[in-house]
Amino acid sequence: MSGELPGRIYLAEGETGILTREARRGPGGMVRVLPLEFGPAGVWLDPQCCDEAGAYPRWIVLRLGVLRNLDITSMDITSQERVELVEFAAEHGRELVG
Repeated sequence: MSGELPGRIYLAEGETGILTREARRGPGGMVRVLPLEFGPAGVWLDPQCCDEAGAYPRWIVLRLGVLRNLDITSMDITSQERVELVEFAAEHGRELVG
């Protein structure tokens, strides 16, 4: 996309809707926050939602990794996260890589 700024995580078409639905399916029925910003270059994750180490919310990064077929083995996925991600991947015609 033209006008993208480096260091931001831009969402591709369809990812915004998928993540919005996932935000409503948090653990124990909790609704998670999906911090988005919008502009002429598209939709991206709000960099202000990063923690002190500069990391975006883990639930978002893990699901984007699945949607984008990225290897997320270095993220030390817990057994509960693995269960959620395998289900999420299957719902979207993907497999968990890693």
